[in-house]
Amino acid sequence: MPNLNGTRTNKHTARYTHSVTEPRSPIPAIRDSETLLRRVPPSWYPDKSRPDRPSFDVFLPKRWVSEKERGDHNGLSVNREWFTTRTKVAIHPDTKKKQHVVQTSVSLLHGINLSVVEDYQDDDLSHALIPEINSLDYKNDKEKKKWIKYIARKIALDLCEMVYICPTNGD
Repeated sequence: MPNLNGTRTNKHTARYTHSVTEPRSPIPAIRDSETLLRRVPPSWYPDKSRPDRPSFDVFLPKRWVSEKERGDHNGLSVNREWFTTRTKVAIHPDTKKKQHVVQTSVSLLHGINLSVVEDYQDDDLSHALIPEINSLDYKNDKEKKKWIKYIARKIALDLCEMVYICPTNGD
């Protein structure tokens, strides 16, 4: 929920103070009306119990392995469709193989008290984060880990839609 200084906080993320009204660049602030995209590895779609949905693993943070491999320590990565395309998101940056793509909206995530903050990279203006879903909380706090799993299931089962299904060989 936004507070008076334009930041979005909730009981799980009181320490996050990313601005939702003042971007750190000329890139427009994230709006409720925006669509977000996330790459889905072939092994995570379809979900065994709901074939039209991805596995909830898609919305879990990459695990913290070491100080060098911190996983999604700042938050879960998503892409703003405003600055990219589904087919661009589908291509894994390391392997160059295509993967599936799922979409959700900023307003749906705000509806479950998640925030979305811009995190543009030099080579990717579409990059954004969901800071509440992060590897530090997942690793260090049992209650937050349960909450993150609950939220990941909620997004996967109720708040997203598959928008690009890649060929089975990923080429």
